[in-house]
Amino acid sequence: MGHVGRQTLLDVLKSSTIAVFPSLTESFALAPMEAMVCGTAVVYTSRSSGPELITHGKDGLLADPLDVNDIAENVCYLYQNQDICRNIATAGRARIINEFEISVVAKKNITYYQSIINRTKKL
Repeated sequence: MGHVGRQTLLDVLKSSTIAVFPSLTESFALAPMEAMVCGTAVVYTSRSSGPELITHGKDGLLADPLDVNDIAENVCYLYQNQDICRNIATAGRARIINEFEISVVAKKNITYYQSIINRTKKL
């Protein structure tokens, strides 16, 4: 499709069953997170930020990005097991909403910085 606007991207993700991100390196997993919040089951890299974002088999699947067979097996597994695919997609969406939604992250940041301020006051 080439470059598309954000709304088109989100529409495609929302209508997709599986999204695959076999990256060798990711500094932060924004693309897989967008797919997960759209309710799409994700196959992501087993390297870099993959294991930080996804618990394999629970809210996504992890595959070695250099192993085409591993990637294909994960995609086929989801395709052939539609109930599991839906469960993973649902769990992935919940994980993003519960852990990465802006109000959740902001609250964690405020709590953290308040603890630093409180420690400094005690010195």
